Amino acid sequence: MLTTQELRKLDKNDLEKEISKAQNELAKVKIQVVDQNLNQSHKIKQLKRFIARAKTIGNENLNNN
Repeated sequence: MLTTQELRKLDKNDLEKEISKAQNELAKVKIQVVDQNLNQSHKIKQLKRFIARAKTIGNENLNNN
């Protein structure tokens, strides 16, 4: 996952790609937790926060331009 500073440097298309990748990974992790193949359920929280952070940065960019 990228840091906030790295997310701010991305253009709109790259930011959307990062959000999409994170959403896909979140779905996979949720399935793994349900199937009890993954003991690291904290990854769900991390991914949700990353997605929210990336969307917020995207909205900030739209409002500033």
